[in-house]
Amino acid sequence: MDEHRIRLVLVEDDEEDYIITRSLLDESERDRFDIQWAQTLGDGLGLVSDEIDAVLLDLTLPDSVGWETFESVRAAAPHVPVILLTGLSDEELGERAVQAGAQDYLVKGSMNSPLLCRAIRYAIERKQIEEHLSDVVEELSARNAEMDAELALAREMQFALLPRRYPLFPPASDPGTSALEFSHHYRPCLALGGDFFDVFAVSDTVAAILVCDVMGHGVRPALVTAVVRGLVEELGPLAHDPGHLMSELNRDLTRLLQQPDQLIFVSAVCVAIDTESGDVSWANAGHPAPLLVRAEGDRVERLKGDAEVRAPAMGIDDDETYPTNQGKLAVGDRLVLYTDGLYEMLDAAGEEFGEERLIAAADAGRTGELGTMLDGVLAAVEAYAGTVDLSDDVCLVGVEVRQLTQA
Repeated sequence: MDEHRIRLVLVEDDEEDYIITRSLLDESERDRFDIQWAQTLGDGLGLVSDEIDAVLLDLTLPDSVGWETFESVRAAAPHVPVILLTGLSDEELGERAVQAGAQDYLVKGSMNSPLLCRAIRYAIERKQIEEHLSDVVEELSARNAEMDAELALAREMQFALLPRRYPLFPPASDPGTSALEFSHHYRPCLALGGDFFDVFAVSDTVAAILVCDVMGHGVRPALVTAVVRGLVEELGPLAHDPGHLMSELNRDLTRLLQQPDQLIFVSAVCVAIDTESGDVSWANAGHPAPLLVRAEGDRVERLKGDAEVRAPAMGIDDDETYPTNQGKLAVGDRLVLYTDGLYEMLDAAGEEFGEERLIAAADAGRTGELGTMLDGVLAAVEAYAGTVDLSDDVCLVGVEVRQLTQA
């Protein structure tokens, strides 16, 4: 502003006030002003354009009085800063106009040259900053909208990676006669989730279920789940021996994801069920143990075996190996695999839902259909938390043995 003349429009009906204002501006040693004077709002609006640096506006004019005067100028030139010239009785109106977008207000009779010139300079600078910030906000809004669209697409792709239909045993059967029944709930707490599950056929008689939980939330864990999905497709035939599968998966994940300054780890559990013999085998990498719901049992319990050890999550040590546990399932038995977001949900007092409540919720639905039981578990968690907008990703997968093809 020091290098050019400041172009003003003064809208003031009183000639004496115009002369005083002009005189004050002419006294400035720093700034030079080109002033166009209008005595009515109509004439002033004819002079106002984006080529003007600022408007000095009296709120009491022959053809407009008060708030509407300012509104008319702002509508005609929204990018031009407006400084109000008020009488003592108009101070409240001046403050209101500043809150609505005027840059400043000055009381007639109390102005001097430094005050008036400084108010004009600051008004122009503030308006420029406001315009820049507005442009930045608009640009950020556009980028956010673009990011939201990309996240929505990524969410669709992530859901597309989940099983769209469950495998049938034997393959020629239909969902109503398959030896195994499956059901699940998958709910990321953000647009993208760090939980993942897969249900796939290892052979015509063996089914595998993998549930994993990548550390963190959002885009990064979601990308890791995509990596897990690709590795499981490649390593799937190893699921006859879940420990072997998990060991190889850990080796590949650690080498792909480990970086010197970052640690990414993945907890997971893998279960394989033989639909001929009822044999069940599983391996665990730092993940909550599946629940076992016996058709002839008294209570839901955690799935445990002789080889059960507290093996670490995957992605930490590529030499880590995971033992395979062995057990038996009978017709009517169920397994429930889940991620910790389910039982770590907090109530209003900050207390966790906990694994014991989770077991109790599963136990309460044990006599109903598999899907109904899982619905009840999730409903119990939502009721405890007091919301359906859960604070962590939730993955819940159930399987029931309907029949065994050989006794």
